[in-house]
Amino acid sequence: MTEEQENKKQVIPSIDELLSSSEPLQSLDIDAGDGKGFTITYRAMSWLDKSACVAKATEFYLNDDGKPQTMFHVEVYFREALKKLLVTFPYPISDKILNGLKPLIGEQLQTIIPAALGESPTNLAGESEKPSTTRKRKTRSRSDTL
Repeated sequence: MTEEQENKKQVIPSIDELLSSSEPLQSLDIDAGDGKGFTITYRAMSWLDKSACVAKATEFYLNDDGKPQTMFHVEVYFREALKKLLVTFPYPISDKILNGLKPLIGEQLQTIIPAALGESPTNLAGESEKPSTTRKRKTRSRSDTL
C-alpha cells in the first residue's frame, strides 16, 4: 500500500456515532407567563423521523385544471415533530394539547423543531401563508416556486 492510499484510508465510525438515539437529551426551560414555567426534555430527531413528519404534513391533490399540486401544512409538521422530539412534557403529548397551546408556549417549543426542508430557519411560518386549519387554504408549495 502506498503512502497516498494509507492517508486516504477511512476510519469507520461506531454505530453509536451514527444513531441519533445516542445523542444526549437536551432540556429547555419554558416560560408560561405570570412567573410560572416548566422544563421539557427532548431528543434529536432522526432523518427518517423528520421525513415521516414532512410526509404527514404534505398533501397532494389535483387542482381545477387537473394538474398535480402539493400543499405543506406547517401546523401538522410542527405537531408531528413535537410528538417525536419531546421526551418529558408535564402534560399528555396529544393533538388536542399541542393544538391548544398558547402562542407564548408554542413559539418557545418551535425553537427545538428542525426545519422541514433544506437548511432554512426553523420558523417556517415566516415563509408560508397562514397555516391551514381546514386543510384547504393554500400554503407555499413546490409548484408555486417553479
